[in-house]
Amino acid sequence: MYSFKSRVRYSECDEKSHMTLSALVNYLQDSCTFQSESLNLGMKYWEDKRAAWVLSYWHIIIERFPKLGEEISISTWAYGFTRFMGYRNFTIKDKDEQVIAHANSLWAYVDTETGKLKRVDEEQKLLYSTEPAYPMEALSRKVEIPSEMEAKEAFKVQRFYIDSNQHVNNEKYILMAMEYLAKHSRINSVRVEYHLAAVLGDMIYPQVGIEDNKVTVLLGNEDMKPFAVVQFLVSKDY
Repeated sequence: MYSFKSRVRYSECDEKSHMTLSALVNYLQDSCTFQSESLNLGMKYWEDKRAAWVLSYWHIIIERFPKLGEEISISTWAYGFTRFMGYRNFTIKDKDEQVIAHANSLWAYVDTETGKLKRVDEEQKLLYSTEPAYPMEALSRKVEIPSEMEAKEAFKVQRFYIDSNQHVNNEKYILMAMEYLAKHSRINSVRVEYHLAAVLGDMIYPQVGIEDNKVTVLLGNEDMKPFAVVQFLVSKDY
Protein backbone atom coordinates (compact mmCIF):
# COMPACT_ATOMS: atom_id res chain seq x y z
CA MET A 1 0.00 0.00 0.00
CA TYR A 2 1.11 3.52 -0.75
CA SER A 3 -0.24 6.49 1.24
CA PHE A 4 0.30 10.21 1.45
CA LYS A 5 -1.25 13.04 3.43
CA SER A 6 -2.61 16.36 2.25
CA ARG A 7 -4.83 19.25 3.23
CA VAL A 8 -7.79 20.47 1.19
CA ARG A 9 -6.79 23.62 -0.66
CA TYR A 10 -8.98 26.58 -1.61
CA SER A 11 -8.22 25.91 -5.29
CA GLU A 12 -9.73 22.42 -4.90
CA CYS A 13 -13.07 23.62 -3.53
CA ASP A 14 -16.47 24.55 -4.92
CA GLU A 15 -18.69 27.49 -3.99
CA LYS A 16 -19.62 25.78 -0.72
CA SER A 17 -15.98 25.18 0.28
CA HIS A 18 -16.17 21.43 -0.30
CA MET A 19 -13.63 19.57 -2.41
CA THR A 20 -14.82 19.13 -5.99
CA LEU A 21 -15.14 15.72 -7.60
CA SER A 22 -12.41 16.68 -10.08
CA ALA A 23 -9.99 17.42 -7.25
CA LEU A 24 -10.89 14.17 -5.51
CA VAL A 25 -10.24 12.17 -8.69
CA ASN A 26 -6.92 13.93 -9.16
CA TYR A 27 -5.86 12.84 -5.67
CA LEU A 28 -6.60 9.24 -6.62
CA GLN A 29 -4.71 9.54 -9.90
CA ASP A 30 -1.77 11.25 -8.22
CA SER A 31 -1.49 8.49 -5.62
CA CYS A 32 -0.82 5.99 -8.44
CA THR A 33 1.86 8.22 -9.90
CA PHE A 34 3.46 8.79 -6.51
CA GLN A 35 3.57 5.05 -5.82
CA SER A 36 5.22 4.37 -9.18
CA GLU A 37 7.77 7.11 -8.56
CA SER A 38 8.52 5.69 -5.10
CA LEU A 39 9.22 2.32 -6.75
CA ASN A 40 11.51 3.94 -9.35
CA LEU A 41 8.90 3.29 -12.02
CA GLY A 42 8.74 6.83 -13.35
CA MET A 43 8.16 8.06 -16.88
CA LYS A 44 11.68 7.11 -18.05
CA TYR A 45 11.12 3.51 -16.90
CA TRP A 46 7.91 3.24 -18.93
CA GLU A 47 9.46 4.88 -21.99
CA ASP A 48 12.28 2.34 -21.95
CA LYS A 49 9.90 -0.55 -21.33
CA ARG A 50 7.56 0.66 -24.09
CA ALA A 51 4.58 -0.20 -21.93
CA ALA A 52 1.97 1.57 -19.82
CA TRP A 53 -0.89 0.92 -17.45
CA VAL A 54 -3.98 2.49 -19.06
CA LEU A 55 -7.09 3.19 -17.00
CA SER A 56 -10.09 1.27 -18.32
CA TYR A 57 -12.71 1.71 -15.60
CA TRP A 58 -13.48 3.71 -12.44
CA HIS A 59 -16.05 3.17 -9.71
CA ILE A 60 -15.77 5.88 -7.06
CA ILE A 61 -18.07 6.15 -4.04
CA ILE A 62 -18.13 9.37 -2.02
CA GLU A 63 -19.46 9.26 1.53
CA ARG A 64 -18.78 12.97 1.88
CA PHE A 65 -16.62 15.61 0.24
CA PRO A 66 -13.96 17.00 2.62
CA LYS A 67 -14.02 20.69 3.46
CA LEU A 68 -11.54 23.50 2.96
CA GLY A 69 -8.49 23.06 5.19
CA GLU A 70 -9.39 19.52 6.24
CA GLU A 71 -6.54 17.05 6.66
CA ILE A 72 -6.87 13.91 4.56
CA SER A 73 -4.84 10.80 3.73
CA ILE A 74 -4.97 9.02 0.39
CA SER A 75 -4.06 5.35 -0.05
CA THR A 76 -3.85 3.00 -3.01
CA TRP A 77 -2.87 -0.60 -3.60
CA ALA A 78 -3.09 -3.32 -6.22
CA TYR A 79 -5.28 -6.27 -5.29
CA GLY A 80 -5.06 -8.55 -8.31
CA PHE A 81 -3.81 -9.25 -11.81
CA THR A 82 -5.11 -11.22 -14.76
CA ARG A 83 -3.38 -11.97 -18.04
CA PHE A 84 -3.62 -8.41 -19.38
CA MET A 85 -5.22 -6.42 -16.56
CA GLY A 86 -4.55 -5.05 -13.10
CA TYR A 87 -7.01 -4.19 -10.32
CA ARG A 88 -6.48 -1.33 -7.87
CA ASN A 89 -8.33 0.12 -4.86
CA PHE A 90 -8.19 3.56 -3.29
CA THR A 91 -9.35 5.19 -0.08
CA ILE A 92 -9.46 8.74 1.21
CA LYS A 93 -9.66 9.10 4.99
CA ASP A 94 -10.17 12.06 7.29
CA LYS A 95 -7.97 12.87 10.30
CA ASP A 96 -10.04 10.46 12.42
CA GLU A 97 -9.24 7.60 10.02
CA GLN A 98 -12.81 7.49 8.74
CA VAL A 99 -13.13 6.51 5.07
CA ILE A 100 -14.85 9.37 3.25
CA ALA A 101 -14.33 8.03 -0.29
CA HIS A 102 -13.25 4.74 -1.80
CA ALA A 103 -12.78 3.44 -5.30
CA ASN A 104 -12.21 0.43 -7.49
CA SER A 105 -10.39 0.60 -10.81
CA LEU A 106 -9.35 -1.61 -13.71
CA TRP A 107 -6.17 -1.01 -15.70
CA ALA A 108 -5.04 -2.49 -19.02
CA TYR A 109 -1.36 -3.29 -19.56
CA VAL A 110 -0.55 -1.94 -23.03
CA ASP A 111 2.35 -2.08 -25.47
CA THR A 112 2.85 1.61 -26.30
CA GLU A 113 4.39 0.87 -29.70
CA THR A 114 1.56 -1.30 -31.01
CA GLY A 115 -1.29 -0.05 -28.83
CA LYS A 116 -2.22 -3.67 -28.13
CA LEU A 117 -2.69 -5.42 -24.81
CA LYS A 118 0.49 -6.83 -23.32
CA ARG A 119 0.83 -9.80 -20.98
CA VAL A 120 1.43 -8.70 -17.39
CA ASP A 121 4.94 -9.89 -16.56
CA GLU A 122 6.12 -11.20 -13.20
CA GLU A 123 8.14 -8.03 -12.59
CA GLN A 124 4.94 -5.97 -12.48
CA LYS A 125 3.27 -8.39 -10.08
CA LEU A 126 6.30 -8.32 -7.81
CA LEU A 127 6.78 -4.55 -7.83
CA TYR A 128 3.10 -3.75 -7.33
CA SER A 129 2.60 -6.37 -4.64
CA THR A 130 -1.05 -7.18 -3.96
CA GLU A 131 -3.11 -6.74 -0.81
CA PRO A 132 -6.71 -7.76 -0.04
CA ALA A 133 -9.39 -5.92 -2.00
CA TYR A 134 -11.41 -3.18 -0.34
CA PRO A 135 -14.92 -4.47 0.52
CA MET A 136 -17.22 -2.76 -1.96
CA GLU A 137 -19.96 -3.82 -4.34
CA ALA A 138 -18.56 -5.42 -7.48
CA LEU A 139 -20.30 -3.81 -10.45
CA SER A 140 -19.81 -4.61 -14.10
CA ARG A 141 -17.12 -2.60 -15.85
CA LYS A 142 -19.70 -2.03 -18.58
CA VAL A 143 -21.61 1.20 -17.89
CA GLU A 144 -25.19 0.80 -19.07
CA ILE A 145 -26.42 3.40 -21.57
CA PRO A 146 -30.12 4.39 -21.29
CA SER A 147 -32.37 3.75 -24.27
CA GLU A 148 -33.25 7.46 -24.47
CA MET A 149 -30.35 9.89 -24.80
CA GLU A 150 -30.48 13.59 -25.65
CA ALA A 151 -27.80 15.03 -27.92
CA LYS A 152 -26.01 18.14 -26.64
CA GLU A 153 -23.90 20.74 -28.40
CA ALA A 154 -20.55 19.43 -29.61
CA PHE A 155 -17.31 21.02 -28.45
CA LYS A 156 -13.62 20.85 -29.32
CA VAL A 157 -10.88 19.39 -27.11
CA GLN A 158 -8.80 22.30 -25.80
CA ARG A 159 -5.20 22.39 -24.59
CA PHE A 160 -6.04 22.36 -20.89
CA TYR A 161 -7.60 18.89 -21.27
CA ILE A 162 -4.32 17.36 -22.49
CA ASP A 163 -1.75 15.62 -20.27
CA SER A 164 1.83 14.44 -20.86
CA ASN A 165 0.56 11.46 -22.84
CA GLN A 166 -0.73 13.94 -25.44
CA HIS A 167 -4.37 12.97 -24.99
CA VAL A 168 -7.25 13.99 -22.74
CA ASN A 169 -6.54 13.21 -19.10
CA ASN A 170 -8.87 10.64 -17.52
CA GLU A 171 -10.19 13.13 -14.97
CA LYS A 172 -11.14 15.63 -17.67
CA TYR A 173 -13.86 13.34 -19.07
CA ILE A 174 -15.51 13.46 -15.65
CA LEU A 175 -15.16 17.24 -15.61
CA MET A 176 -16.80 17.43 -19.05
CA ALA A 177 -19.68 15.19 -17.96
CA MET A 178 -20.34 17.20 -14.79
CA GLU A 179 -21.51 20.10 -16.96
CA TYR A 180 -24.75 18.19 -17.55
CA LEU A 181 -25.66 17.74 -13.88
CA ALA A 182 -28.34 19.89 -12.30
CA LYS A 183 -27.01 22.72 -10.15
CA HIS A 184 -26.31 21.67 -6.55
CA SER A 185 -26.52 17.97 -7.36
CA ARG A 186 -24.81 15.96 -4.66
CA ILE A 187 -22.65 13.32 -6.37
CA ASN A 188 -22.78 10.05 -4.43
CA SER A 189 -20.83 7.93 -6.89
CA VAL A 190 -19.37 7.94 -10.37
CA ARG A 191 -18.54 5.15 -12.79
CA VAL A 192 -16.48 5.70 -15.92
CA GLU A 193 -15.85 3.31 -18.78
CA TYR A 194 -13.00 4.48 -21.01
CA HIS A 195 -12.81 3.63 -24.71
CA LEU A 196 -11.01 5.85 -27.24
CA ALA A 197 -8.41 8.47 -26.29
CA ALA A 198 -9.38 11.97 -27.44
CA VAL A 199 -6.58 14.29 -28.54
CA LEU A 200 -6.18 18.02 -29.09
CA GLY A 201 -8.62 19.33 -31.68
CA ASP A 202 -10.99 16.36 -31.59
CA MET A 203 -14.69 17.18 -31.54
CA ILE A 204 -16.72 15.64 -28.72
CA TYR A 205 -20.43 14.97 -29.22
CA PRO A 206 -22.16 14.53 -25.84
CA GLN A 207 -25.36 12.60 -25.24
CA VAL A 208 -27.14 12.65 -21.89
CA GLY A 209 -29.66 10.26 -20.36
CA ILE A 210 -31.42 10.79 -17.02
CA GLU A 211 -33.20 8.02 -15.12
CA ASP A 212 -34.35 8.99 -11.62
CA ASN A 213 -31.13 9.72 -9.69
CA LYS A 214 -28.85 8.33 -12.41
CA VAL A 215 -27.25 10.62 -14.98
CA THR A 216 -25.35 8.99 -17.85
CA VAL A 217 -23.17 11.02 -20.21
CA LEU A 218 -21.73 9.50 -23.37
CA LEU A 219 -18.82 11.53 -24.74
CA GLY A 220 -18.35 10.31 -28.30
CA ASN A 221 -16.84 11.19 -31.64
CA GLU A 222 -18.82 12.18 -34.74
CA ASP A 223 -19.64 8.50 -35.35
CA MET A 224 -20.86 8.28 -31.72
CA LYS A 225 -18.12 5.85 -30.83
CA PRO A 226 -17.45 6.70 -27.18
CA PHE A 227 -14.30 8.23 -25.81
CA ALA A 228 -15.81 7.64 -22.37
CA VAL A 229 -19.14 6.85 -20.73
CA VAL A 230 -19.63 8.58 -17.38
CA GLN A 231 -22.45 7.72 -14.99
CA PHE A 232 -23.32 9.61 -11.81
CA LEU A 233 -25.62 8.67 -8.95
CA VAL A 234 -26.84 11.95 -7.49
CA SER A 235 -29.15 13.38 -4.86
CA LYS A 236 -30.53 16.87 -4.30
CA ASP A 237 -29.74 17.32 -0.61
CA TYR A 238 -26.39 19.00 -1.18
